[in-house]
Amino acid sequence: MNQDATSSKREQSPASLLLGCAVLTALLLFAGIGFGYYGSQRFGHVGIQAAAIAGGVCWLAGCLALALTYAGQKLGFPLQATLGATLVRLGFPMLSGLLVQSASPALAEAGVFVMILGNYLIMLVAETLLSLKFVSPTTKPMTKAV
Repeated sequence: MNQDATSSKREQSPASLLLGCAVLTALLLFAGIGFGYYGSQRFGHVGIQAAAIAGGVCWLAGCLALALTYAGQKLGFPLQATLGATLVRLGFPMLSGLLVQSASPALAEAGVFVMILGNYLIMLVAETLLSLKFVSPTTKPMTKAV
């Protein structure tokens, strides 16, 4: 087995999915410290709760999107999985933000939706870069039918 085949197998192992989720976790925890500090300074314990909810929602959405991308590559439906991952990555944080915003005036005042958007931007960049490890480089490009 040559070097390229070995690295390709290693990149698409279940351990690479766990590693991707671990990297995403570390990034969102780091961001959560900043959001939590900001929230605690402006809104007290409610601000910390808002930061924790925002980080948790975006972490879950990012890990689910990574898992969908990984599963789609393994099971042979990469396009559908990528579209599903996009729906989860975007839909879950936005829907959760709207629901929490309307259900809890205290969290809404503490800026939970803005914190979700901030975490979402970090998660979007990180999850997109991490999901590229799962996409097969040997996929044939679509050709235009004449």
